[in-house]
Amino acid sequence: MGQIKVEKDLNGIKGLCVITPAVHGDSRGYFMETYSQRDMEEAGIDITFVQDNQSMSTKGVLRGLHFQKQYPQTKLVRVIKGTVFDVAVDLRKDSETYGKWFGVELSEENKKQFLIPKGFAHGFLVLSNAAEFCYKCDDFYHPNDEGGLAWNDPEIGIIWPEVKGEYNGTANASAYTLADGTPLNLSEKDQKWLGLKDTFSFCISERFKKVLRLSGCVRICVIMLCRPCHKGDFMDIKMYTFEPHGDERGQLVAIEAFKDIPFEIKRVYYMYDTTAGVARGHHAHKQLEQILICVHGSCRILLDNGREKETVLLDQPNTGLYISSDMWREMYDFSSDAVLMVLASSYYDESDYIRNYDQFLAYVNSREKQ
Repeated sequence: MGQIKVEKDLNGIKGLCVITPAVHGDSRGYFMETYSQRDMEEAGIDITFVQDNQSMSTKGVLRGLHFQKQYPQTKLVRVIKGTVFDVAVDLRKDSETYGKWFGVELSEENKKQFLIPKGFAHGFLVLSNAAEFCYKCDDFYHPNDEGGLAWNDPEIGIIWPEVKGEYNGTANASAYTLADGTPLNLSEKDQKWLGLKDTFSFCISERFKKVLRLSGCVRICVIMLCRPCHKGDFMDIKMYTFEPHGDERGQLVAIEAFKDIPFEIKRVYYMYDTTAGVARGHHAHKQLEQILICVHGSCRILLDNGREKETVLLDQPNTGLYISSDMWREMYDFSSDAVLMVLASSYYDESDYIRNYDQFLAYVNSREKQ
């Protein structure tokens, strides 16, 4: 392990590491090993990386806080030009440091690398005129799998260096600048993420109640931290209750991407006049996410993650059931007046379907072994 120095469990958060490589320099310049699997294994870090990414950002750009919902990634990040402040937030639901953050300055001068395990949100702020950012990942990129948190959530309490401005209750960056007046620059999507409490919740399981019924007017945003269910755990049911707006004329419900639900809506369809006794679905998806809303009448949804099965009753027009990828679903017991609407994260793609149950079980088992 002579080529790297490893600082582990930073700020008391298990798994976070800062790695400093040995730099060999003389009058001609320098040489260093940017990555050695042998050195990493000698340091007790056994990870197989499969993809390298690189980005360039200008001063004041803040990217994050991002996490993967169904395909979590371990990341090894570094800066090859400029300076950034890099942050990780612990989102592992069973962690003693859940919600705790750690930040480190990464620059072309200090050449430090930041190892961020699965189950963390990640983001960075560019402090130099420009920065080139490189990172290794131990899983490939999966479209529509990104989730996010508000970069300025006061519950997390990240202290971003040089940032000036007053929190207005949202992730909007318009009122923020760096100390030298440079406007803070976030993507439109990153300014719509919610805070920790509004993004994560852990719902009642069917272990305790066979049929779950949720209603009311408080919006509940529920997103899995890693996979749909870990071995030995019960299945989490993820419901969204959308706030109705009404008066004596009637009710209206509005649903906005990344605000009320955790993905961009690419496709909407609905089922009605379903014949009595008929069941729909009988499939899973590899990538697609969905929200199911019974806007009229009622129906039941059977969810199966390959280990457990649970049933949810949908009978409220402002309540939606979130269904992740890797989840077998069947819709049945439709009332004669039922209208079931589906919000989907992707366009129709037959190759994304798994329509054979045995193939679904094999697919889930293969994912668990990765």
